Amino acid sequence: MKSNTLGCDTETMTNRIRGTLEHGKHTLTDMGHTMAEKSKEFASMTDECVHRNVWTAILASVGIGFLMGMLISPR
Repeated sequence: MKSNTLGCDTETMTNRIRGTLEHGKHTLTDMGHTMAEKSKEFASMTDECVHRNVWTAILASVGIGFLMGMLISPR
């Protein structure tokens, strides 16, 4: 009789674990979609900003590249 009860408990726990894993899987999928949407919005805003301020973006890129070159160059 005890082995039957243990089997039911094991089955119940297995079902609970499966349910929890499925819920986590759906949650991660939803988070991935949300992050993809947000990153597309951010990329669009960045693209628009760079197009409005072309020379500022170019000078900032050159300045950052120069500083990075100075930091990694051997002395």
